[in-house]
Amino acid sequence: MDLQPAKFWRRIAALLYDSLIALGLLMFTSILLVIANRGHAIAPGQWWFTCLLLAVLFAYFGTCWLRGQTIGMYTWRLHIVTADQQPLTWWHAAMRFGYACPALLCAGLGLWWSVWDKDHLAWHDRWSGTALKYAPATPSPSRRKSTPATTPPTVATNE
Repeated sequence: MDLQPAKFWRRIAALLYDSLIALGLLMFTSILLVIANRGHAIAPGQWWFTCLLLAVLFAYFGTCWLRGQTIGMYTWRLHIVTADQQPLTWWHAAMRFGYACPALLCAGLGLWWSVWDKDHLAWHDRWSGTALKYAPATPSPSRRKSTPATTPPTVATNE
């Protein structure tokens, strides 16, 4: 598979897809906690609640990254690999997740960095030893244009 550095707009598109999934997971987790709390909201400022939501996000992203791509990345044909083109380990996933938080929180500057970086790496890519790559589509055999025969078939006639 011929992998190329991921363009900024593909990163953003995949991030938008994944943010919808992440939002759904966070809402589902919160609803379960409210149900477990007999319908009462979780009090503001609970450190354990923030840690739980971060753990849910890490479980989603970490598991997907170990498989090579999130749902958003799959849609845009992006793959996450280590600097030496190998699949990620849990250590890489934890480092990437930890570094992605500040990269996104400072107005996305960590993502914008990939526009000017010579290797097209965002902060969390560079600091975690990972890279987001794009795999161009290859035409499947059924979609390739068939070449017409050089000579049309002859039909035998009895005349």
